[in-house]
Amino acid sequence: MEESSAKVARGLSCPACRKDVEPDDAFCNNCGYPRKGSEQERRVFLLKRKTKNKKLDAANKGIRQATNTLFIVGGLNILFSWGVYAWGLAGRYQGDRPRLISDQILGVIFVALGFWYIKRPLAAILAGASWYLLLQIFYLITSPGAFLSIIVYRLFVMGYLIVGLRSVIKADRLKKELNT
Repeated sequence: MEESSAKVARGLSCPACRKDVEPDDAFCNNCGYPRKGSEQERRVFLLKRKTKNKKLDAANKGIRQATNTLFIVGGLNILFSWGVYAWGLAGRYQGDRPRLISDQILGVIFVALGFWYIKRPLAAILAGASWYLLLQIFYLITSPGAFLSIIVYRLFVMGYLIVGLRSVIKADRLKKELNT
């Protein structure tokens, strides 16, 4: 850390992005910081950069919420399918084993998409939102009464996934602008 501060003080490192620069450079080649600009130009640049970093933090929070939504949907699917199956075995009808297996697979898919987010956030959240939407359309067609009974939950899940999609796109744009 001290070495980095010393480089900034000697003008060998950009004060905005901490990348090495040549002493004669008018602008940082990485972030565009106006090294030889007026004090006001440099201050405005740093304020804009700070604002973009705050927006990036907010976008990353939206992405984390969408990812957590994928984990929650997957986990709840796994848990509730076991509960419904066990309830069927304890009741007057036989537990529906094919439904249990399909719900377990869906749950694992959503959990896997949550982990896939680490490498490809846009693809993972887009795939998760698409799968969830298709699943809801299927439930609406096959069981409209049951679909409407927990509509608020379904709307919250879709809302978080849509916010996540928007956040991923916004974060990618801000990262390009910040050269990070």
